[in-house]
Amino acid sequence: MGRTPDIIGELNDFVAEEFRSLKAISGLSAEEISVATGISLISVKRALGSERTITMHYLESFAAVFGTTSVDILISAEARRRDFKSVVPKDEVDVTYLLKSMSELRIFLKQNPGILKKKEATDE
Repeated sequence: MGRTPDIIGELNDFVAEEFRSLKAISGLSAEEISVATGISLISVKRALGSERTITMHYLESFAAVFGTTSVDILISAEARRRDFKSVVPKDEVDVTYLLKSMSELRIFLKQNPGILKKKEATDE
């Protein structure tokens, strides 16, 4: 098994970062995510803050709420991890890189209005 706990913990951090990005884009609150997933509010907040190991159950639940797949979240998280390692020297934050990513996201959202519409609550 070639993976070490450091790599798993590192990927966990980037999955949590992806969760936070999807949360911001969707406009959902932690409380709304908690209700939609059936995961306790404190656990949702811990997952968003990378304060807990993100299990497959969490990954699948969050993906469903955000209208994506667990595979897409993992691919994005791994891309973030690789980009971060290739662009940012160890123990240093490259603000230019972060601003460029945010700018690209804004452009994408402007070019694709309505792509992330908030789900309407339905009465059952």
